Amino acid sequence: MGKIYSILTRPIRNFNIENRARRVISRKKPIPAPVHASVEKQRMMVEKLNPNFMAEHYKKDPKLHDHLKSVYVESEDIGPPKTSSRSLPQYRGEPIAGYYDYYNDIAVSGKCSLKQAIKFLTMHKEDPVKYSIEKISEEYQLDKQLVENIVTNFKVFHVVNAESEEIIKGKKHYQKLIN
Repeated sequence: MGKIYSILTRPIRNFNIENRARRVISRKKPIPAPVHASVEKQRMMVEKLNPNFMAEHYKKDPKLHDHLKSVYVESEDIGPPKTSSRSLPQYRGEPIAGYYDYYNDIAVSGKCSLKQAIKFLTMHKEDPVKYSIEKISEEYQLDKQLVENIVTNFKVFHVVNAESEEIIKGKKHYQKLIN
């Protein structure tokens, strides 16, 4: 819709554009933007305090001009930004066994490692009766309330093969819903 609108309005915008441009360029002084009331109030206050302020402001100061002549700036081309000498990792497979359980051999009561948490979450998911919250809290020396919170709020991802029966049943059920 926008392209059609611009195609239709372009001739109106471009009508007599050269004459309008010449008229604006040939003006002696450009029309200034309107001044806000607070700025006008400040200007009047400055005019009362120092009537010659604007004349002094626009007057060339020879002392400052000499200081400006003495300034000399040297610059050097630093070139392109340096990149890190380290390359990105190329191995994208599974991490080395034992990567996450660096501190596993240290037993601290009231805490568990990531590997231990994944293990007891998986065991509880497979058999909630045999691996109850009480047994997990006794085995890993964790607070019962903490284990209950972990079991209810965290889940372990379950990988399903595309050819598995669960997916095929799900697709058939989905097709029934659509039709």
